[in-house]
Amino acid sequence: MKALVTGASKGIGMALVRELVHAGHEVWGIARSGDTLQSLKDELGDKFNYIAVDLVSDKGLETIVSALDEAGFFPKKVFLVAGVYSTDDETFSTQQHRQMMLDCNYTAPVKLYDLLVHRPYSPDCFVAISSIFALLPDPLNPSYAAAKRALADFFIQANGNGGIETKVVYLGPVNTAINRYAKRKKSLMAIEPTQAARFLRHLPKKTGVTHIYPFSSSVIYQILRYLPNSMYTALMNKARR
Repeated sequence: MKALVTGASKGIGMALVRELVHAGHEVWGIARSGDTLQSLKDELGDKFNYIAVDLVSDKGLETIVSALDEAGFFPKKVFLVAGVYSTDDETFSTQQHRQMMLDCNYTAPVKLYDLLVHRPYSPDCFVAISSIFALLPDPLNPSYAAAKRALADFFIQANGNGGIETKVVYLGPVNTAINRYAKRKKSLMAIEPTQAARFLRHLPKKTGVTHIYPFSSSVIYQILRYLPNSMYTALMNKARR
């Protein structure tokens, strides 16, 4: 299988690249950090190639398609992992921050989808990584929750268009650097990137459009969604202390 992975230079994206390559698949990764991507190529060899661009810029998106066309690489599956999350109390409510959340977590992946489905050989499947916060918003970052919800809604509606399958994964919490509240150690409440990567690799074989992972997140969501907003917010803030 040929796969394309965004956000390939860290966290879940990097773990997924390793998971796919070790399983024998050919992978192209996309991220801004060229040095990290080159180190990953040195580690993984010819099964891995990369494009170091900013996914948010239109020029970066055009560079991706041009590079794939030049290489004759037509991925069967595309994993949209890249995203950004912030809980900086001084910036989360500013227009600039809201725009960043929207551009990184929604607009860029949707634009990439539009470009790839119009190539001569479009992918068979897109896997969009949303967040459990799209279902149960984080009080400290409503912009992130809204962007991830928009991403999920788009790919749920896109499923089957042009014969292309889409999957949406409400993921988290995951023990990565993007999550400033992660404990950096194994926990029932925070899965490791390698666990998420294994789940994502096998996901296209499963039925259904939407999935919540890990199972504990699904259970917690079912419980917390019935709480009053004030109680939910108080519990979330206490959990971070």
